[in-house]
Amino acid sequence: MARDPVLELSGLSINFGALVAVSNMEMAVERGRITSVIGPNGAGKSTLFNLISGNLRPSAGQVILEGRRITGRPVNEISRLGLGRSFQITNLFFDLSVRDNLLVAAQVLEPWQRLLRKPSLSTAAQERAEALLAQFGLEAKADEWAGHLSHGEQRRLEIAVSLASGPKLLLLDEPTQGMAHEDTLETTQMIRRLAGDITILLIEHDVGLVMDVSDHVVVMHLGEKLAEGRPDEIRSNERVLDAYLGRA
Repeated sequence: MARDPVLELSGLSINFGALVAVSNMEMAVERGRITSVIGPNGAGKSTLFNLISGNLRPSAGQVILEGRRITGRPVNEISRLGLGRSFQITNLFFDLSVRDNLLVAAQVLEPWQRLLRKPSLSTAAQERAEALLAQFGLEAKADEWAGHLSHGEQRRLEIAVSLASGPKLLLLDEPTQGMAHEDTLETTQMIRRLAGDITILLIEHDVGLVMDVSDHVVVMHLGEKLAEGRPDEIRSNERVLDAYLGRA
């Protein structure tokens, strides 16, 4: 059991007609650590993220964030309570500059009375955006349209956007998908740097990356939790070897 869980899932399930996409998921994500969810395509990983972040309403079970039940709450409310998320498919405003993407996301830092102001007039949003530009090495690209960035830069910007609201828990859905080797290495280093400052829940198909950066690994198969443990425990788990990793 996690000693200081930021996120707890209890009996979390969702059905799409006769299809059970996620079944009775039990999981805890410990504060300040990297927990990864792995499994074959169709295992239910992205559906699980959609349940946690409020994009889908579960058929049963509950999601607890920082001791507060967030099951079924709107996405924007869950975000304000401390959850940030990047998506498997890049989710940016391509016709806005890099800086403006960050300003829009950071606007949530303002008191609700000021949310209708232009992001450029928000001191808190401006300070957060400039800090993230520096942290993610995007200062030279700040005034370029997001749609003009390379794929690796767009993925980096999306993670920065996910952090703009100052979340306690960051969900990363395949952050290295489609990246060249050099960009993958850079993203891996970035995830390591983030760890400790923020709690990370990661979906990633690159098993080598997962085993390298994770403190805890959860394996899903056919919508259910197949196993969980430290990376070395997962590497040697007989059920995981048979269902996913293989024995080569």
